[in-house]
Amino acid sequence: MFYCLLLRKQWSAQQQKGIIIGIVCLSLSVPFVIDKIHSNTTPTSETCLHNHEIPEMVISQYCPANGELEMCYEIATRETNFCECEAVEKANLLMYKANPFYDFLITHQSKVDLFFLIGIGTMCVILLLRLAYLLYLIVSSRRKKVLFDGKSYTILYPKKKLAVCSFKLWHNYILWQDDMQVLNEKEQNAIIWHEISHLQQCDTWLKIAFNLMQSIWWLNPVYYFFAKELERISEHIADELAVQKLGSTKTYASLLVKMKRKRNVALTHAFNNSQLKVRVEYLLQNKKVPKKKFATLMGFFMLIGIILSSTTFYTMPSISKTMDDIKFYETLAKEYQNTGKSLFCKNCLKAKQGQLVPSTN
Repeated sequence: MFYCLLLRKQWSAQQQKGIIIGIVCLSLSVPFVIDKIHSNTTPTSETCLHNHEIPEMVISQYCPANGELEMCYEIATRETNFCECEAVEKANLLMYKANPFYDFLITHQSKVDLFFLIGIGTMCVILLLRLAYLLYLIVSSRRKKVLFDGKSYTILYPKKKLAVCSFKLWHNYILWQDDMQVLNEKEQNAIIWHEISHLQQCDTWLKIAFNLMQSIWWLNPVYYFFAKELERISEHIADELAVQKLGSTKTYASLLVKMKRKRNVALTHAFNNSQLKVRVEYLLQNKKVPKKKFATLMGFFMLIGIILSSTTFYTMPSISKTMDDIKFYETLAKEYQNTGKSLFCKNCLKAKQGQLVPSTN
């Protein structure tokens, strides 16, 4: 929301791209930094995600309610060998009550883990297959070395009719077709400069990085929004360079429209297969977005960092408490299954479980 309302229309395409990459990097790093601060400043913190003893506030949730306390205490005192304490104390009584949601999580934990592992593995395999296909294109295509602006590029002529596109691995590659010769030299150069812009932006490596991050955020709709935004912004940046080299916005917009659509290749940047209407409108509106000063840009990054840090500070206690709650409930549930008892002594349970197994990350 912050990006869409304040930054998307007011900043240049290059700055928008930097802001999105910055937001993603902060989103990945801020939680770990906050958790590290918590673990260093408060070793027994109840609001961190590192290993720690189950806090008392979680355990106290399983104390009998006021209306049940006297009855539970009477049951405990009558039971032989209820606990190893010298005397049963009301404050130490804990009662197990079935929680269907927690029972479902604990019972199906292995299946849930397997589901996510399969999802992550599938995405990694897809990424490897896409990279393998790029290697296949390099090996199987006819190649030609060209120089543009003093830099070397490898032109690939694949056997299959593919869209004009580019990618960067250990060299800069541009996929081309012989039928592009129907265009005049200026139009061909404009297309090549468009692809060179993608190579200069290192968009291939950015796509690979985002494909890897998909294994973490594949259920997060914001990830897909940012991935689509990066695709749009990269095309605008490449179109701007091509127009600059061609010298005519309308001529380049016409070139976009008349280029025939062909099959695109994953991890590459096809010349005209991505958001054609949006790109033409962007070029023809001739809107000059003023460049913001570096200090303003850094100010926005600081503001974004504060927003993400505040979000982490407010959400981490809830996440940590839920994890601890499930872990302690699992301890009570196992004792209930093993003994058939639903009433326990807190001190004895702690001693038996080794101060309660630390919560997992």
